[in-house]
Amino acid sequence: MSLEKNDFYGKDVAEAIKKACDTLGAPQENLDIEVIETGSTGIFGLIRKKARIRVAVKPETEEEEIVEMTTLLGSAVKVQEPPEVDEEPAPVQNIPAATPVDDEDDEDDLPPEEEQEGDASPESLKIVEEEVLKLTGLMGFPSTLEVRSTGLSVTCTIRGEHEESLAGQDG
Repeated sequence: MSLEKNDFYGKDVAEAIKKACDTLGAPQENLDIEVIETGSTGIFGLIRKKARIRVAVKPETEEEEIVEMTTLLGSAVKVQEPPEVDEEPAPVQNIPAATPVDDEDDEDDLPPEEEQEGDASPESLKIVEEEVLKLTGLMGFPSTLEVRSTGLSVTCTIRGEHEESLAGQDG
């Protein structure tokens, strides 16, 4: 385990890290890197500052630490190794694809337009009219309202002195 820290310099941080890896003979993953200065190019390439990093090699893995502990204790420690597994591919089973089942009830399969024929109920139109009048009144724009229905489509036409405020460019 080496906790000795060394400083490395380069044009930029990446170059300094590469120099550290080459010098210490360790991959970047095994290095503890502290960036001291990122460096700068200066003005027109003049007055440059190099990047500076401080690097220490990370402690060894746990397996190497266990070996060191056994030598310190003077006795052998049993380490359980995972059992080896023969990797055989699972057998491929040919399973037939599911076949669609034909329902006897074809009424559920109709598109929404055909399924819901008719007009909106008078109660629904009355509720829409009351709600829209209530909203315009609460907004401070009392108006008259004309409600029409074609099939299940409801159209509301607002009339009155506040028509421009409600439906205009700013409405």
